[in-house]
Amino acid sequence: LTSMERFKAQIFTLSCTQR
Repeated sequence: LTSMERFKAQIFTLSCTQR
């Protein structure tokens, strides 16, 4: 996994958790 993919995954997870 590249840094960008990991970064995007983190943002995605954050968005899902903050719902």
